[in-house]
Amino acid sequence: MTRYLTEHTLSLKHRPFDLRPLAIGLVAITALAANFAPWLFMAALGTVLFYYFWMNQQKLVLFLIIYTPFEELVLKWLPDSLYAPTRYMWESMLFAIMGLMLVERMLLSRTWKSSPIDRLMLLFVFGWFLSGLVNHIPLTTSLIHIKNLVRYVPLFYIIYNLKPDRALLRRIVTAVIAIGVLQSLVCIGQALEGNILIEMFRPRDIVVGGQLIGEPGLQHGSYHTKFTGMLPRSGDLGNYLAFAGCFVVSAYLLTGKKRRYLAALVPILTGLALSSSRISWVSAFFGAAVMLFTLRHRWRWLYIAVPGITALLIIAGVLTPATDSVNQDFNMAGRFFHLFTSDYIEAISATGRLCVLLYTVPAVLSATPLLGMGPGTFVHISMSIPASEVYAKADALGLQEGAVRWVHDVGYAALLIQGGLLCLIALLWIFGRLYRRARNVLRHSEDPWLRTFGLASLGLLAMMAIQNLACFNITYRNQSVIIWTVCGLIALWSSVLQGRNERDEHDRHEI
Repeated sequence: MTRYLTEHTLSLKHRPFDLRPLAIGLVAITALAANFAPWLFMAALGTVLFYYFWMNQQKLVLFLIIYTPFEELVLKWLPDSLYAPTRYMWESMLFAIMGLMLVERMLLSRTWKSSPIDRLMLLFVFGWFLSGLVNHIPLTTSLIHIKNLVRYVPLFYIIYNLKPDRALLRRIVTAVIAIGVLQSLVCIGQALEGNILIEMFRPRDIVVGGQLIGEPGLQHGSYHTKFTGMLPRSGDLGNYLAFAGCFVVSAYLLTGKKRRYLAALVPILTGLALSSSRISWVSAFFGAAVMLFTLRHRWRWLYIAVPGITALLIIAGVLTPATDSVNQDFNMAGRFFHLFTSDYIEAISATGRLCVLLYTVPAVLSATPLLGMGPGTFVHISMSIPASEVYAKADALGLQEGAVRWVHDVGYAALLIQGGLLCLIALLWIFGRLYRRARNVLRHSEDPWLRTFGLASLGLLAMMAIQNLACFNITYRNQSVIIWTVCGLIALWSSVLQGRNERDEHDRHEI
């Protein structure tokens, strides 16, 4: 009997433990939690992810660069109960990491590394809430609207406090290029195949708490809104591909003119054309011009002379391309040339973005220049907010609907009207200072990937400056992730190079 028990015990020790019942139970509990307590489920998941990414902050940066362009596809296939928790989990995590960094490095260890944007960012935030206070805007409204402006600023601080790592820099550049190529290929497929790919990647309407957020049906079926890759709007795709193109052109010019970069540029330019985003076309042209002139490239004058002369001939009426059906499929040339016609200027000056610059901005400057009209003024970010409330101040300024309806798509005007000159100048000063830092990275580095990044950053910031004449891309999720990631890397590497130069100068004096 004793022998039998001993053999049975030994057999149990060597028998593998069956994990299937435990796995099935965990899956069932997870499914029930996700269905009946989605916020609790995502809070638990977010806590696990928060711990992992707090310990691996480089991976968080790279993850957001890769994940965000595909977020709409992920959200589309999630149950309704998980949509809002998943969408806002990453922003909440970034703010939580930022808060913990402040506590740990500023209050406990006192190792906070001041950045070139700290005071200007504080000035911007102070101006924003002061504008809300002076204009009697509820605090919740101020918070809701500033959230879209600063939700990825923590990325800047996370990156700036990392150790400099050329491998991370190279991975980020490679990831943006690869995603740009993939998004372009999907866009090309949508144009060639038709409705199946368009419907597959059409984003769902954003509904949070039973309230519709944003305009219903971002893609309405017209040519210039259909081909978006996996992004919500064709303008988003165009902006993203313009940014990706910066990195491709810079890598081609500074890493040996390798053919693979030309191969990547072909689909990106094709997708950029198919996106039909005219502001993206114009910004891409100016961004490339900035890079060529920065390098004093031998073809730089020819690059701007040919399209410049062509535009002058169109304006003078010597060339008269057909622009009567700018919404016709694949009429990219017509949409572009339409920019230089009197019909286009007349339309946008009456009810479009130019109308905002001609009428709304001067009216606000004459009334309340320093602090503007308050957060949320003329910026309709949610269908749950009544339009009458958003545009209520138009009558007092003597403005018609056409002069205020497009404020949300003119970045400079949106900042000025909501926060006044104080907020606008603070934010422009931030990007101007980082532009100079990017020039220093290019000038003082001998590493080809650092120089590639420095040159691409100059082009990207120039593109951003142009794009905000007809969009507000610092509030768009994909563009904002790239913008603040690039800005963080600029600040990090410029401080590294500056410190190295100061040490070298000190050593020379010692000798």
